[in-house]
Amino acid sequence: MLNHAALELAAKQIIRAKSIDLYGFGGSANVARYAHYLFVRFGLVSRVLDDPHLAVMSAVNLGPKQVALAISESGSSKDTINSLMAAKAAGAFT
Repeated sequence: MLNHAALELAAKQIIRAKSIDLYGFGGSANVARYAHYLFVRFGLVSRVLDDPHLAVMSAVNLGPKQVALAISESGSSKDTINSLMAAKAAGAFT
């Protein structure tokens, strides 16, 4: 079931973000690249991190005005979860 309040909050955070990190590993990397393309067209600052080690190194440097967004088919890959946990611990909206 879709949580409309959570979706609205996420959309507001993305629009207001200083920058958006997009994590996509393996086959999900192309989807992350497409999301990056769309965000840039909307005038948002984003970047794609498709290497799990680089994603974690980047995530620890995020802050409260930044968003980390993971693209994953399964939602359970260790690399995706580790990247988001590092971003959340650094204060980014995930």
